[in-house]
Parts: sequence; C-alpha cells; structure tokens
Amino acid sequence: MMNQLTPIVKNLILLNVVIFAAMWLLPDQYKFVYNDYFSLHKPSFSLVHDASVQVDGVKCFVPKQGLELTDGTMIPHDQIQATLDASPKLAQQYKGVFRADSFKPLQIITHFFSHSLTFIFHILFNMMVLASFGPILETIMGPKRFLAFYLFCGVMGGVLISLLDPSLAPVVGASGAIFGVMVAFAMYFPKQKLSIMFLPFGFEARWFVPAIGIMSAVFVILQYLGIDAGGPISHFGHLAGMISAILFFYIEKYLPLGLNNR
Repeated sequence: MMNQLTPIVKNLILLNVVIFAAMWLLPDQYKFVYNDYFSLHKPSFSLVHDASVQVDGVKCFVPKQGLELTDGTMIPHDQIQATLDASPKLAQQYKGVFRADSFKPLQIITHFFSHSLTFIFHILFNMMVLASFGPILETIMGPKRFLAFYLFCGVMGGVLISLLDPSLAPVVGASGAIFGVMVAFAMYFPKQKLSIMFLPFGFEARWFVPAIGIMSAVFVILQYLGIDAGGPISHFGHLAGMISAILFFYIEKYLPLGLNNR
C-alpha cells in the first residue's frame, strides 16, 4: 500500500506514526511532554471560557454556562468556586487538566501530528482516510500546494479551537486536517460515491461530506448549550478543519506561498 502513496501523503503518515510511537513509548516521568506540547489546551484569551476559578492558587478555566459533573449535575457558574473548594478530588482534577496556563503556541501545530495514546483507532482512522483521499488530491493539486493546504487546515483549525471550542478538554489528532482533506475531495469530485464501512450503499461526496459537517455542527451547538451529547470527540475540531478547507480556497491567492510554482 505504501508504494501507492504519493510522497507528501507518505511522509505525513510516517511522521504521525513516528510521533505516536515516540509518545507511547515515553517513560511515565516524561509523559508531561505529550500533555504539555502535543495536546492543544485552551489559551487565556479563549472567547468561550472564563479563567476565574482558583485551585491552590492556580487559575483554571470553567465553562461560562456552568460546570456539568460526571453524574449529570449542573453547577451554576457562580457556585463553581465553592464546589471546587468543597471537593478536593474534583479540584485536583480541574487543576491538572483545565489550568489556564497550560496553553503554549506550539500546540497549535503539534496537536494535529499527535493522537490519543489510549485509543489506537484514532490514529488508524485518520491515517486510513489520509491514505484514501490524499494521493489523488496531491496529484491534482501538486505536492507543494497540497502540503500547504493540509498544514493550513491543521493550523487554522487549531486557532479556531483555541478561540471558540466550547469543550474544555485538550484536543489531539489530525482530524481537523483530515476533515479538510475530505472537503477538498468533495469539491474536486462532487459526484464520487462515498460510504461508511460495512454499508452496502454510498452517497455522492457533495452530499456525504456536508452531512458530516452538519452532524458536527449539531454536536457543537449542543456543547454550547451545555449538553455533552457527542462523547470524547472534538466535534468542533472536525468542523474547524472543514471551515479552514473552504477558507483556504478563497484566500490562497493572497497567501505568500508561491503555490503557482508547484
């Protein structure tokens, strides 16, 4: 299969696999490297979170609509500080995951070259999609333009996540760039039929890809409303990658990338 891959796609896959293996093999005392540098945390200038809670002197993010506990209880925003003060275990969990100083600008780039270390299907699915759609796009767009497109979707998706993601959880994975690749495929091959695994029928790309975008948007809206119905998946990251792909084709002529010289 690797012999059928185009150069940029092959190297992107290898880079993702190497980083995944390196992070997975890290000794426990160095796992902070994965959390601090290969996971995208929300910055203090996030537009949808409030870093007003103090846990042992550390400023931590809380959702502006309130805090939902694991049992489904919703704590109003003005009661979150008292709740954390009364629950040392919950407070320590918050301090470790949602601290407002965990964001580093490098994470905007590194997060989409890393994947979940506990769910191997995360990287397998992303790399499978890249291997399926990437080579034909690289052939049509040219290696330089395709690489610029992929990186643009990943970086711009990271910026949008940093500013607007309603989830407090850190984000990892190439999904934003991968969903951008799917958008590009639908733009170049709108009538090509795509299907979900194990289904005997398919849908044209011009309907299949927007449908995925609509589903992601629904989950994002629910998250904004304080309803976490999408599970431990960055639906906003998916949507951000798709938006970034569309944006790329509108503004690429203004980018100083020399893409006319492929």
